[in-house]
Amino acid sequence: MNISGSAFAIGDEIKDLKDEVDRAHRAAQDADKQRKRLAIEKDELVSALEDAESALEQEEAKVLNAQNEIQHIRQEFERRLQEKDEDFEATR
Repeated sequence: MNISGSAFAIGDEIKDLKDEVDRAHRAAQDADKQRKRLAIEKDELVSALEDAESALEQEEAKVLNAQNEIQHIRQEFERRLQEKDEDFEATR
């Protein structure tokens, strides 16, 4: 192989190495974009989870209040029923 053949071989090798470097650079950029996209998606999911947990806590509080109100109404109803029963027994 003569000098010009070696120069072409070296030139081809340099071109191949540059292409490989370009591919690696593009892959690194794509990976970085995907990492950033996934970080944003994670932040959105964390925010949605926090919102859902907050909404759940509010709904649980509403249920507890409704249960307390039902219990209060039931006790009031039983008290009034007892009074009516006592009035009825007193009129016998």
